[in-house]
Amino acid sequence: MTLNDVVVSSPQSSVGFFVSEPAGGAGSGVWVYHGYSSGVKVNQGDLVDIIGILNEYADSSDTTGGTVTEVTLSASEFLTVTGTGTVPDAITLTVDDLADDTTAEAYEGVLVRVDDVTVTATGLDYGEWQVDDSLLIDDLLYSFAGLAPGDTFTAIDGIVHYGYGNYKIEPRSADDFQGYEAAPCPADRCVDDLADGDLVITEVLFDPQTGPDDSCEWIELYNASGGTVELQGLVVGDNDTSDGEVTASAIMAPDSYEVIARSSEADWAVDCAAMYGVMTPLAWYGNNPNLSNSGDPVEVRRSDDSVIDGIPSYDSSGDGWQLDAGYLDAVSNDDDAYWCAPTQILVKSSKAVDYGTPGVANDFCVGR
Repeated sequence: MTLNDVVVSSPQSSVGFFVSEPAGGAGSGVWVYHGYSSGVKVNQGDLVDIIGILNEYADSSDTTGGTVTEVTLSASEFLTVTGTGTVPDAITLTVDDLADDTTAEAYEGVLVRVDDVTVTATGLDYGEWQVDDSLLIDDLLYSFAGLAPGDTFTAIDGIVHYGYGNYKIEPRSADDFQGYEAAPCPADRCVDDLADGDLVITEVLFDPQTGPDDSCEWIELYNASGGTVELQGLVVGDNDTSDGEVTASAIMAPDSYEVIARSSEADWAVDCAAMYGVMTPLAWYGNNPNLSNSGDPVEVRRSDDSVIDGIPSYDSSGDGWQLDAGYLDAVSNDDDAYWCAPTQILVKSSKAVDYGTPGVANDFCVGR
């Protein structure tokens, strides 16, 4: 198919961009896919002519039967920039409008606006978050960091897109978010309010024996802030780019020790039942990071990725690692000389044993 004098309505992502008929309206926009190596370069606001193939793309991981309408642009010679145009104004719809697949499909590829929305979930799959319990906001073109449930916007603009079984909107820049108000912190401090060292990593179980690694790893934190701490939004990472995040409310008491664990509460109930019977994590940080059995540094971070506390790569000769009880601070725990393998039995199954002191003060390391 041929598109003449359409306006590029979004920034260019690594694999494509959106275009719109200048008049706007339902059915006026479409996603243009060019892949990683086409050589195509455009800017938002360019008027372009395109020769491409119109198709309905079905992702192999989508079991709902949904598709995204797209124009496939195979090479840069099939796109000509003819001038500069104006992106049509956003069309105001309601969250309920976009919850209806028929309405959402009619506005697929079109810039829309939703007014007066409240964040109801963060840290969802594929970089998504949710407003008003139903509408997904995605990060294909821009990511709004540091959100928590209860935060509000007077308006969000974005282009309606389909992927992974859902319609969602794709904001293009910070300008697409209006009237942001953070929800009041339900504790003395939220994650982004913490000073360096307000949380101290005190123990790590990186190779659980009574449950699978991909569900039952955990880290223990000590709250050194002097007040209560809301852990929602806390980022957990190791030495790669696969981070986890605490996405549900979880409040630590002052001077307390709490476990935050890999995977989810549902997975723990099934996969980690032996440990779950004797200790209860305060929160879960999802499927990442995957702590290597051969050693990994561990960090806890704020939403801007700045580090609250981190520890060096743990000694991989055992299954877990704990900080000496006499060195309970975020400076001492930077030195692996103050760490040792736990010796107290946490849980024993018919074939395996896990050691540790989750939720309470650690032992002193023998020989120090």
